Amino acid sequence: MSLNSIPSPADAVPATLQDNLRRMRLPKSLSQTSQEQAYALGYGWLQSREYDKARAAFETLWQQWPEEARYAAGVGHSALGQGQGDVAMAYFLLAVGLDENNPGY
Repeated sequence: MSLNSIPSPADAVPATLQDNLRRMRLPKSLSQTSQEQAYALGYGWLQSREYDKARAAFETLWQQWPEEARYAAGVGHSALGQGQGDVAMAYFLLAVGLDENNPGY
């Protein structure tokens, strides 16, 4: 093999945040319908200030779809409600990295 046939690191396409997070996915166990229902439950629990329940829902969703910004933001909102500002900030920054055009993050 000659040195000319070895690709340089500059030729490699950098992986995006979404690509890296997709590799972290757990095997899916929720259907699309169940996924939307879990999101609605989590959102409802956030609104009623049941942060433990909301966090459990959003963490389950985020573990299965880590490239989904709204799930990362849900974990962030839940953590903020639980008084864990540092954890919340990390998830909000992740959500912004996944969806830069959403001013809510």
